Amino acid sequence: MAILVIRNAGTNNIIHNIRSTKMTYAITSKYGHTYLGNSSPSKMEVHQVSNEKTNCQLSEILSAGHAVGFSPDTLAQAHQDGYDNCAYCIGGSTR
Repeated sequence: MAILVIRNAGTNNIIHNIRSTKMTYAITSKYGHTYLGNSSPSKMEVHQVSNEKTNCQLSEILSAGHAVGFSPDTLAQAHQDGYDNCAYCIGGSTR
């Protein structure tokens, strides 16, 4: 869970506290990642990079700017962030 706390500079009192369980970040390459998410609102799916299939279209996801990584880089984190399994490289899609 990420927590962002904003404090008043003069008094150090908390002004705003934001809690988020989403731990995604934009990526520009599939290398170095176990899982890659497609953040397109119509897709919201996670891919297993090492098991990429032609239908996954990871190059297209990357070039469209919809690729995200997860922290930690786990399937469980992708699911927690609202991503469904890719039917081709992971299986068990619920959509």
